[in-house]
Amino acid sequence: MSMLALSLAIGVLVDDAIVVIENIYRHLTMGEEPVMAAINGRMEIGLAAIAITLADVVVFVPIAFMGGVVGQFFKPLGIGYAVAVLMSLFVSFTVTPMLASRWYRKGEDWEHPKGRFANWFENGFVRFGEKYAKLLAYSLRNRWKTFSLGFIILLAVFMFIVGSFVVMPDGGSFGDFAGEAFSKGMKPAMLVFAIGAAVFLVNLFKKQAKFGQLVFAVAVASLLPLGSLAGAAYRNLYKHENVFKFEFAPSTDSGSVSVSIELPPGSSLDATRSVAESVESMIEGHPDVLCSTRF
Repeated sequence: MSMLALSLAIGVLVDDAIVVIENIYRHLTMGEEPVMAAINGRMEIGLAAIAITLADVVVFVPIAFMGGVVGQFFKPLGIGYAVAVLMSLFVSFTVTPMLASRWYRKGEDWEHPKGRFANWFENGFVRFGEKYAKLLAYSLRNRWKTFSLGFIILLAVFMFIVGSFVVMPDGGSFGDFAGEAFSKGMKPAMLVFAIGAAVFLVNLFKKQAKFGQLVFAVAVASLLPLGSLAGAAYRNLYKHENVFKFEFAPSTDSGSVSVSIELPPGSSLDATRSVAESVESMIEGHPDVLCSTRF
């Protein structure tokens, strides 16, 4: 839970420092000296940074005072997150302005970088932004194509996970294994194809049908069993390991072994005690046993 608290806090730890640095840079562009810009920039933004941080603290601190077993689990989460964000506020009020006053120069201009690497990075970032803008514009102009592509990928991933639960039995034929994995995706594939065909027929009746609609339905329908087969092949290729491992806590070795003894119904207490003592003597005689607990 402490690691979970730090993982959650990563996204907000830099918020205070970013706000302070941006305001310091604003004062630098106004012609102030770095020291005065650091002081004025921090003073102006101090109340806003405190409000941002305390908004997170008042949410997570009560979690640390929950009662019962749940409270014992989540106490490190609440305290860890609150302490992390409070320390980020402290750093943004002390270390960040101090470094800004030392490292920045009067007339600092980040929007027009100087130097070979800075210009190369800026030009590359501008080209990336232009390509992303073109891709975004194409996606907005072709909404249904974009949605269809995302929908196909989502269904393929889902069927890949479903197919990963199919395990090839020892001594079984590959044909039976492939048929079982393929059949996992046939029912949803037939449902998707039926819906697509119905939409196509309705549009055909309205004289608005497009052949691409039927092609899309066939592509999705065929992709589902293929995705299921690929998931099964992936799991069996990597020695029957699950594609995604789900567990509340990692498996640990407690260093102890427990033995359970069950006698037939109606056995007397003396008979049960005799069998238990016999088993205990056998266990204690093992060289790997360090201690035993008698019940």
